[in-house]
Amino acid sequence: MTTNLVECINGVLKGVRDLSITSLVKVTFYRLNALFTRKRAEAKAHISAGQLFSEYATQKILSNQCSSRNIQVNLFDRQNEVFEVCEMPSGLEFAVNLRLQHCDCGEF
Repeated sequence: MTTNLVECINGVLKGVRDLSITSLVKVTFYRLNALFTRKRAEAKAHISAGQLFSEYATQKILSNQCSSRNIQVNLFDRQNEVFEVCEMPSGLEFAVNLRLQHCDCGEF
């Protein structure tokens, strides 16, 4: 997250490092304003086209759907939100407790 933020700021400040503070703030303001205006227009176009998620999120969802086809989930304890997850090709079994946010596999 920090690296992405620094890269974004470096992109906005490119070519204005030798300006005075007042000019630097002014240029930064207008460049960020242009960036957010463009991003808002892109988001509005995606929403108008019926797209619910960004392209990045859509790709992640599709990737996770493909990898989840080989997983079988069995409800173990409804009240305590405990599930048994079986990976089909490997035969590995894990206990997942959603309430305590714990999994035997070590994911969370």
